[in-house]
Order: sequence, then C-alpha cells, then structure tokens
Amino acid sequence: MVKIVQKISEEGKVIKKRIELVERDISELEEDLKSIASKCPHEFRELTDKEKVDRWMSVDAHCLICDNGFGWRCIKSPDHVCHYYSNDGKVELIDGTKVDVPWSDYDAKYESEDGCIFCGMPDERK
Repeated sequence: MVKIVQKISEEGKVIKKRIELVERDISELEEDLKSIASKCPHEFRELTDKEKVDRWMSVDAHCLICDNGFGWRCIKSPDHVCHYYSNDGKVELIDGTKVDVPWSDYDAKYESEDGCIFCGMPDERK
C-alpha cells in the first residue's frame, strides 16, 4: 500500500510540473499574441456594395490578421471602425493616432454609445 501511495505521489509531482510548464508556455504565448496584436496593421474584409448602403450597416470589425475585435465597421471613420468617445476634440483611432472630431459644432458632453462620432450609428445594432 505504501509503494502505491508513493508511486501516485511521484506521478502527481510529475503531472503538476507538466501543468506548470504548460501554464508558463500559455502565458508566454499570450504575451507574444499581445505583442503581435499591438504591432498589427489591422486589416478588415472588404464591405460588400449592399453593406455599404445598408442603413444599419452592422458588420463587426474583426481584424483578419490578429482577430482582435473593435466593435462595428464604419464607412465614415478614417480607420473604418466606429468610435463613440473623444478627448479634447480628438478621436483616438485603433492604431493610436488621433484625428479631429469631424464636426465643428460637436459637443463632447453628448458622447455615448448611442452614436458613433463619425457615422452616428449606435453601438447596439438591430
């Protein structure tokens, strides 16, 4: 009985060590993925002609390269993604660059997920 318990204990230590190594590998791969995603040029699939004229154009913005999601596609936004908030009259695009809010009479106190700064569409689509 003692030998069985010792063998199980030794096997448990081996399994625990393997799990720790796998968890470390996963952590390293997650960090690699974050690094790759931060440098990704973020490309989206082409919109169809029908999508371009659809009033509710509800196409999600998932990068074809890194698979990160950025909400909804936007025809009027410089990076083709809807943005709902600005800071000091600037909108931060997904690549980190900042562009001016496109409306001269824009008032930031009305910003919400109820309307993209560029196209006016809500975050909650039909």
